[in-house]
Amino acid sequence: MIDFPQRDHAYLNTAAQGLWPVRTSLAVQEVAVEMQTIGPDRDGERAVFGQCREQLAAFVGAGPDDIVLLPSTSHGLNTALQGIDWRPGDNVVLPEREFPAVQAAAGNLAARGVTIRVAPYAGIGATPAELLACSDSRTRAVVCSGIAWNTGYRMDLAALGPACTTRGILTIIDGVQMVGAEPLALAEWKISVLAFHGYKWLMAGFGIGGAYISPRAIDQIQPVFVGTHGLAAPINLANPQLQFKPGAARYALGGPGVLGAVALHASMSLLGEIGVAGVSLHNHMLADRLVAGLAVKLPGARILRAPDPVNQSAIVVFSLGETTRDKALVDELETKGVWAAQRAMGIRVSPHIYNDDADIDKLLAAIY
Repeated sequence: MIDFPQRDHAYLNTAAQGLWPVRTSLAVQEVAVEMQTIGPDRDGERAVFGQCREQLAAFVGAGPDDIVLLPSTSHGLNTALQGIDWRPGDNVVLPEREFPAVQAAAGNLAARGVTIRVAPYAGIGATPAELLACSDSRTRAVVCSGIAWNTGYRMDLAALGPACTTRGILTIIDGVQMVGAEPLALAEWKISVLAFHGYKWLMAGFGIGGAYISPRAIDQIQPVFVGTHGLAAPINLANPQLQFKPGAARYALGGPGVLGAVALHASMSLLGEIGVAGVSLHNHMLADRLVAGLAVKLPGARILRAPDPVNQSAIVVFSLGETTRDKALVDELETKGVWAAQRAMGIRVSPHIYNDDADIDKLLAAIY
């Protein structure tokens, strides 16, 4: 693809970190050079923040006022979870074997008297029914990954959101493996919060991300940390009644990093030209090609892929049955110019728009 430089290896590890398009590198370099003499306070640099929110809103099926730019997924998760008016005896539900950052954000609530409920599940990922089976009248939130880091299992958010809303439960989603990779309709699905980072499928590096926060959830999630960027009027310490901005902007502390926003805007312009639905179709076709090839090349391997397409993502995880064998294969693949990743459940392969059939075939050919 013309938007990416030629590579002599097959990079299949977007679930760890996405590659930058050429346009993104050039855009950041241009602004960095300008900042040597002009500084970051020009109207053009400030405008890019609004442009990012508009692009992100289109990607996730929401309005720009529902998006706040934040430094990371963890920042967004903690903004949501710590902002709830928890009371002793309340509980939060999350699936077992969740991503460590999700576990940390939820586990920190124990200090506030919140019970942490871990939902077991039978397949490679929890279903909405399995999560809700652990809930009761004191459940205030369900928190989970939209796409699981260790199996590629995709949560059925279209089913989870309405089911939780009916019970008065907030849905707080780690969307770092979703945004930029899958078409989303968060407002339609009644999702409360979805936090994300730009360094994976959005291909924008570290330090810039954000959160979607539903207008329905605003009154249930109070800003815990407050900065001037989230206030509608200057604070008067003689009468400190804070006036927050409407929508998700109230959760902003300070200005986002200019270079990060420039990178995010540039990379999203490419994704927008293709269309997120087109990105997803391309990536899923590569994943399907890999699964079919693995079934022939490694018939004894365990392939962790949900049978229902609703629960499938572009992430494919397979295992030879032993951690040592998986590690040896990952190391062997790298010597042959194929970059994948070893995770707890096996070898994780995650293609994106800079990959093609030849990359998948190169991986399959490299398997002994």
